[in-house]
Amino acid sequence: MKKMILNIKHLCTHLFNIDNRVVKKLFDLIDNIRIYIFFLVIAFVYCLGIFINKRNPFPQYTLFQSLFIGIFIVAFFSVRHYEKQMKDIHRLMSGDNTLHHINDKMYRFRYSTINLIIPPLATAFFGFLAIALVNVNINTPSAVYLIFIYTICVVMSFIGYLQYVYLFVYIKKLSRNTKTIHIYNRDYPSNTKWVILLAKLYGNYRNIFFVLGASYVFGVIYFVLCKDYRVIEKIILNEWQWIYLILFWGSVFLAIVVFFPISSVIEYINIKKIVDNLKNQTVVDLNKMIPLHSKNYEMKIQK
Repeated sequence: MKKMILNIKHLCTHLFNIDNRVVKKLFDLIDNIRIYIFFLVIAFVYCLGIFINKRNPFPQYTLFQSLFIGIFIVAFFSVRHYEKQMKDIHRLMSGDNTLHHINDKMYRFRYSTINLIIPPLATAFFGFLAIALVNVNINTPSAVYLIFIYTICVVMSFIGYLQYVYLFVYIKKLSRNTKTIHIYNRDYPSNTKWVILLAKLYGNYRNIFFVLGASYVFGVIYFVLCKDYRVIEKIILNEWQWIYLILFWGSVFLAIVVFFPISSVIEYINIKKIVDNLKNQTVVDLNKMIPLHSKNYEMKIQK
C-alpha cells in the first residue's frame, strides 16, 4: 500500500514537472487570439445551437446554453488576463536569482501535462453525475450539442481554476523564499510593484471565480429543482440516486463555498509575510551598507 502511494506521488510529481508544448500553445492561443475572431466563433456556436434546438427542442436549452457560454467567456478572459499579468510580474522580477528560481519552477508547474489531465477528468466526472441525475431523453441533436457546449465550458473553467490554484501556490512559495530577494522597494517594501500586482491579480481572480462558482451553483440548483428534468422524481423512485446528488452538490460546495474563503485568508497571510520578509531584508541590507559607508568615511578622513 505504501509503495503504491509513493508511486502515485512520484507520478503526480513527474506530471507536474513536464513542460508540455501542447499546453504552452493552448495558452499562447488564448493570449493571442483576436477578440473579434473569438466573438465571431462564440456567436456562430450560439446561433447554431438555437437552430438545432428549434428543430429538436430540449427542455430549458436556451437558458443553459446562455449560462454555459457566458461562463466560458468569463473563464476564457480570466485566463487571458492571468497570462498577461504574470508576464508583467515576471518582467518586474527579472534580475533576481531567488525570484528566477521560483519562477522557473512555477513555469514548469503552470504549463505541465496536468493541465491536459485534470480538466477533462473533472468534466467527465460532473458530466456523468448530471447525466445520471437527469430523467429525460438526451439522445437528441440538441441535447448532444448542449453536452458539447457544457464540456467546452467546464474544461475552460477548470483550466482557469487551475491557474487560481497555481497562483495560490506561487504566493505561498514566495512567502517562504523572500528573505534573499533584492528586487523590491527599499524605502517602502509594501509598495513594491510586483507585490502590488500579485495581490491585485489574486484578488481579481478570486472575485472572478467566485462569480463563476456562483453561476455553477445556480445552474446545479436550477437543474435539480427544474420540473422539466425530473431529477427529484428520479431520486424519489431510486433512493440510491441521492449519492449522485450529494457528490454533485458536495463537489461544487467544496470547490467554491469552502475553498474560496479559506484561500482568501491564507493569501492575505502570505502576502503580509512577503512584505514582512522584504522589510526584514531592508534591515539586513542597511546593516551591510553601514560598515561599508563607515569604512569609506574613515578612508576620506585619513586622506
